[in-house]
Amino acid sequence: MDEHDVRRIQNAIVLAQHSHRDQRRKYTGEPYFVHLAEVASLVALVTQDSRVIATAYLHDTLEDTTATCADLALDCGVDVMEWVVWLTDSPASVGNRKKRKAIDNERLANAPPQVQTIKCADSISNTRSIKEHDPNFWVVYSREKMELLSRLDKADPVLRTIALGMASLS
Repeated sequence: MDEHDVRRIQNAIVLAQHSHRDQRRKYTGEPYFVHLAEVASLVALVTQDSRVIATAYLHDTLEDTTATCADLALDCGVDVMEWVVWLTDSPASVGNRKKRKAIDNERLANAPPQVQTIKCADSISNTRSIKEHDPNFWVVYSREKMELLSRLDKADPVLRTIALGMASLS
């Protein structure tokens, strides 16, 4: 990586830490940034593309904070901002959970390979937490993830295989 790539990742880390500074993980109470760093670390195992790693740190920023597309583009570049938009869940105003998941799955099925790879890493991180801490929701979540992951055919095959294995009900 060159200096520009390192700076992009550093900017993403700072923006993610600042934007999520008051947030905690639902089941563990850990700072939310722990999840973002885990997703970025998983992605960094399969690519050294600074745009992908930066996007992994910022993947929940638009849906969970007051940061804007302009903030992301300014700090990390237009590619990163556009990929975060691909990863941003539909708002509750769109409809019930089933409708939102269908819309999100369709969008992600058409997403670039980099975005699909980040989504697989996000799934791995979330699956660990939900499976361990919320067995009732796990049944619903597992079905939803299997449906989504079956459509992410452009994702990194290693992360996709891990995500599929973790999301299965067995």
